[in-house]
Amino acid sequence: MILAIDIGNSNIVIGGIEHDQIRFEARIATDHIKTSDQYGVEIKNMLDLFSVSVEEVEDCIISSVVPPVFNAVCTGVIKLTGLNPMVVGPGIKTGLNIQMDDPASVGSDRIVIAVAALLEYAPPLLLVDLGTATTIEVVDQGNTYLGGAIMPGVRVSAEALSSRAAQLPGIQLDRPRRLIGKNTVECMRSGIMYGAAAMLDGMIERMEEELGKSTTVVATGGMAQFVAPLCKREMKVEKDLLLKGLNSIHKNPNELHIKVSLHLLRRLLQPLCRRPVLFPCHDHRDTQGPACLLYPDIICGHPHLVQLGGSPGPLIDPPYHGHALYLEKRLPG
Repeated sequence: MILAIDIGNSNIVIGGIEHDQIRFEARIATDHIKTSDQYGVEIKNMLDLFSVSVEEVEDCIISSVVPPVFNAVCTGVIKLTGLNPMVVGPGIKTGLNIQMDDPASVGSDRIVIAVAALLEYAPPLLLVDLGTATTIEVVDQGNTYLGGAIMPGVRVSAEALSSRAAQLPGIQLDRPRRLIGKNTVECMRSGIMYGAAAMLDGMIERMEEELGKSTTVVATGGMAQFVAPLCKREMKVEKDLLLKGLNSIHKNPNELHIKVSLHLLRRLLQPLCRRPVLFPCHDHRDTQGPACLLYPDIICGHPHLVQLGGSPGPLIDPPYHGHALYLEKRLPG
C-alpha cells in the first residue's frame, strides 16, 4: 500500500492507495507547532482507525504547500514507517507545459491536481479547488498549463466576516435552505455559499471568453461537494483528485525532478552525510538547470538518487537559504 499525504494550509490529507484504489482517506488539522513525534502518532492513529498496519505501508509520497510543517510530517513518517518518502516539490516535471512567468512558483498541489485531471478528462480544462483558497487553473490542449486565479476560500471568507462584524456569528457552511434568508444565519449562509457559486460561474464564463473555447470544469477540495451543486455551470466533482494525482506521480515517472530549497535539503540529509559537496549548475531560477547539490554518502548508498552532471566544486557551507536547486530522483524500473 502507498501512503499518500498532502499537506495543505488547513488540513493534511492522508490516503492509503492499493492497486490504484483509494483504500482510505482521512484528514487531520495542519498545526505549525506540532513535532514530528506528534505527527507520527496522528498518522499511526489514522492507520489504526482504518485497520491498516504500519507493515502494510510499502512506500510513501508527500506533497506540501506548507514548508514549516513539511519537515515535521516527513520526519514523523520516517520514524513511523522506516521509509524515506518521495517528495513532490514546486517545479516538479510531469509533462505539463507550464506557461507561467515563474514556473517554479506553481504550488505542488496545483500540479498534482492538473496531472490527475488529465488522466480522466481531455483538455481544455478548468480545475476548481475549493480549499483554504479557492483556485481556478486553466489547462489547455497539449497539456499546457496557462495559469489561473486565486480567490479567498469559502471558510476564510466566512471567518473574516464573523471576526470583523460584531453581530455576525460563526455559522455552519452547508447548503442554504433558500436564497432569500429569513434570519441572520440564513442570510449569511446564503450570501457565502451562493456568493461563492455565483463567483465561480462568473469567473468560468469570463475565462472561457478569454480562451475563446468551452471547457470541461472539474471541481475538487473540501467545499466542492457543497458549492458545486449551487453553480449554474455543470461541474465534475472529484473529491479524491489530489490522492489520484499523487498515486499517478508515484507510479509514473522513470525520472522525477524535484525542486526543493537548499536549507531543507541540508536539514533532511546533512545528519546522514559527512559533508555536502556543491557542483556548478545553472542559475537557481532556471527551471531546466541540473542538480548542483550532491551528498556522496547518500548517493553512493541510495539507488534512487543519481548525479545529473557537473564537475566537483569546492566544499562550502554558506547560508543559501531560499535558493531553489534541483535534484533528480530516479525510480526503480
